[in-house]
Amino acid sequence: MFKKIKPDNEIFMNQEFQKDKYKFNLIFKNLSSLELELYSDEENYRK
Repeated sequence: MFKKIKPDNEIFMNQEFQKDKYKFNLIFKNLSSLELELYSDEENYRK
């Protein structure tokens, strides 16, 4: 089940995610957007 996540969600603090944050540059640029909705299972981070 996917849940809507906010920019301060702990998934963005995950060490693996932080290491690859340049790959996810578009997500980082849009985290503050009111129009963007992000969803996650909040359990896994996979490359």
